Amino acid sequence: MKEAIAFFPFPPLSAKESKEIEAMLGLGDIKQSKVYQEAFQEGIQEGEKRAEKRGK
Repeated sequence: MKEAIAFFPFPPLSAKESKEIEAMLGLGDIKQSKVYQEAFQEGIQEGEKRAEKRGK
């Protein structure tokens, strides 16, 4: 039985089901996390550096 669980993916969740699971686990919007915001800012800075290199 354990093998069946390992090989068969879980069915896709609806938006409502996803929100319910997030609430049960105490998860919030990932975009509000410090890690996400820092990584996003680093991506912006890297993009700006690349744009500067192309413009020269």
